[in-house]
Amino acid sequence: MNRSLTFRTSLASKAHVLAIKPHLDAITGKDNWIVDLTDPEHRLMVASGGDLRPDAVVEVLREAGVHAEFITDLPCFC
Repeated sequence: MNRSLTFRTSLASKAHVLAIKPHLDAITGKDNWIVDLTDPEHRLMVASGGDLRPDAVVEVLREAGVHAEFITDLPCFC
């Protein structure tokens, strides 16, 4: 089942999002994530086929200098 993982992040600009793009693409696949910079929590939403662990996303972001906190894991109809 497809899942939608949501994270609260410290991403604050489009430049910062572009900097982490190769890191996230490597573990999630291209175009499987989006960041809402208009949200006060700068939420990252990741579409997953179910095998991606939230802690793996947090770790990749941490290694790129971004703080991330896992919020939810919901069914995704995407």
